[in-house]
Amino acid sequence: MAGVAHTCVIARDNTVMCWGDNQFGQLGDSSFPDSASSTPVATSGFGGRTPVQLAAGRNHTCARMSDGTVWCWGYNGYHELGVGGGTFTDPVQLNLGAVATSISAGGNTSCARTATQLLCWGRNNKGQLGLGTTYTGSGGVVPTVVPAVPGTFDAVSLAGGFEHTCAASAAGEVWCWGEAGRLQLGNTANSTVDQSSPRRTDALGDVATRVVAGDEFSCAHLGNSSVWCWGDNTYGQLGRGSASPSSSSEPTAVAGTGNATVVAAGGKHACAVTSAGAVRCWGRNNVGQVGDGSVVDAHSPQQVSGITGTAVDVAAGGTHSCAVTQQGTVQCWGDNTFGQLGTGDTVNRNAATAVSGLAMIYTTTTVAATVAPTSPTTVPATTVPATTVPAATQPPVTTTTTILVTSTTPTTGPSVNGTSTTTTLPVAQSSAARTGAPANVLTVRIGRTLTAARIAGATGLAIPRGSQGKLRLSITSGSRYCRFAGTSVRGTARGTCTVRALLIPRRGATVVRSVTVKVVR
Repeated sequence: MAGVAHTCVIARDNTVMCWGDNQFGQLGDSSFPDSASSTPVATSGFGGRTPVQLAAGRNHTCARMSDGTVWCWGYNGYHELGVGGGTFTDPVQLNLGAVATSISAGGNTSCARTATQLLCWGRNNKGQLGLGTTYTGSGGVVPTVVPAVPGTFDAVSLAGGFEHTCAASAAGEVWCWGEAGRLQLGNTANSTVDQSSPRRTDALGDVATRVVAGDEFSCAHLGNSSVWCWGDNTYGQLGRGSASPSSSSEPTAVAGTGNATVVAAGGKHACAVTSAGAVRCWGRNNVGQVGDGSVVDAHSPQQVSGITGTAVDVAAGGTHSCAVTQQGTVQCWGDNTFGQLGTGDTVNRNAATAVSGLAMIYTTTTVAATVAPTSPTTVPATTVPATTVPAATQPPVTTTTTILVTSTTPTTGPSVNGTSTTTTLPVAQSSAARTGAPANVLTVRIGRTLTAARIAGATGLAIPRGSQGKLRLSITSGSRYCRFAGTSVRGTARGTCTVRALLIPRRGATVVRSVTVKVVR
């Protein structure tokens, strides 16, 4: 995860390693004496807890632990650490009053999602906390519930820009709030008027699975693997092939992102990992942050030079970028004034250069799948290969995995909320599933799997034909016990996980249901 001039990752041994600017304690170790480091420094730790997600603002970082606690460190001038007092050079635990399932940070603001609420804290001069008010003081010390989010809104992705915040909902919509001066909220009706309450963006080309935010622009990663951006376009950061118009509130597709699997937004540039494992970046490139070997602004995606191995994730900071490969290496490019590239020096790079001596954790992430059931017991492999990302930079959702399942062999299925769907159920189902009554618990042995159709049937739903809609399955809790294997859920350890089924029909209302999966020996 990258801030303005520092970078942090979760290493293979579950320590958080940071490098770059340390003026405000961004490296998370009070015993480190210097104001910057060009090589990774271990944070002082989290009381024996295991970090699973990182989020970086301008000069602060937050980490979510496997037990749902949140710890932050660095600059605290606007209380973006969620606690009173000044700068904290060691991680400090927040009091959320609930278990966090995802976190985000941007500018001088931080947010966390729990099972039932969205909370934000920090600076609020532009309404970026979403509280319906603004204030120019030091900020909100206590994490506060965002009250104006619609009751049906279930945030599965959070993103913080410089002075605005965005969230993607389980229904695939994107809502933004805060500063709007460069149209970064994506809402034509509200134009350049700052919004202290969430506003839905204009229409996207498909359901949004993730949202990211730069200084004054935003981008969404859609279910069809495309990337759409809006807001400031001064340096071509909207990826439209031109810096004109200089800003736009209309979300528009970025051509040339190659069926993106991961998207990241930096200060005034953005990057995406393609399904082929390459990284393409666009926007401001004055210090090589696009990584194409030049320092010329890129108005459309350009492939990053020098990456060795298959890229599986990317992070974009203020003026630098870093990618992680399937082999667990970290490779960075761009501004290196404070050593934020981790290369042991302060020389800028316009092509990827490896961070030496660092091994990353990585795990399964988003898979877009088209399933054509052909037997009563198996679901064929997905047509898009599974990819991996480091735990340090997992998408900010409850777990890292979501699959989209559609069928190409239809049979008439049940009516859902008055909408007739065309479905196929390739496996024998329980009587509860056949009658449409949701099953509360499914049981699977460690190492065995439950098919997508079995899970859908347990919620009273079924896999729709592609022309009729989409079914998105997500592991929303207990990811240490379950994970996706293609389009199936495999039990990995004894315990329980929750799988959410989101039916998005072409017509009619979206349906969200969940089922508990119990993993036994």
